Amino acid sequence: MDKSIVPEYEQFLLNNRVSVNKYLNIMLWLFVLTGPAIAIGVHSGTFPDITYMTCIVITVVVTTLSLIHRIMLIKIPKAAVTCLFALVSLVDDLEHMADQDMYNVKEKYYEAKGIKRR
Repeated sequence: MDKSIVPEYEQFLLNNRVSVNKYLNIMLWLFVLTGPAIAIGVHSGTFPDITYMTCIVITVVVTTLSLIHRIMLIKIPKAAVTCLFALVSLVDDLEHMADQDMYNVKEKYYEAKGIKRR
């Protein structure tokens, strides 16, 4: 096997990782709009079980994660950890939204049943 191809391939992977990290950062910044979009749904009555505080928390958390990823993108753009951070952040955002929604639904359920919680 020709050994001269290996450095070119490794360079291709590093350059590709930089491009992927840039696109993931764009996705994270677009995710910031999730909070205001849900807030519009809360205002219109589409999401009656979600509070405005949930929207604020989602926006703040996603903005913080996006800023951290942006800093990582500037400092270490070719590192695999930068890519993994973005992917984990996106999954964490989705999980946080689901957890907050389930908490609000449970509170509404207990309230409707007249069950007092601490």
